[in-house]
Amino acid sequence: MKEITTELLFSVAKYGHSKPRNDEPVVKFIARQTHLHLNGKQLKSCVVPNGCMPLLKVLYLYDNEIEVLEGLDSLAQLTHLYAYNNQIHEIKP
Repeated sequence: MKEITTELLFSVAKYGHSKPRNDEPVVKFIARQTHLHLNGKQLKSCVVPNGCMPLLKVLYLYDNEIEVLEGLDSLAQLTHLYAYNNQIHEIKP
């Protein structure tokens, strides 16, 4: 089962609008993200690591195989969630 890991978050984020700063720790770089494109990554579950993205506003999860969404309660700034074309049957906090 493909899961959301720190490595996946970093690999996706580094191709976004913001780039890692010199000598910036991976965790800090991920924490500054406001948009995250996890669409089409063959994800089976969406368990967002607690507290790792406090500034995230837009999360793209469409075109995966997600059955359960959970961990979204830690995304206090989230305003847009794109999760269509999945197999979601349950949403947990």
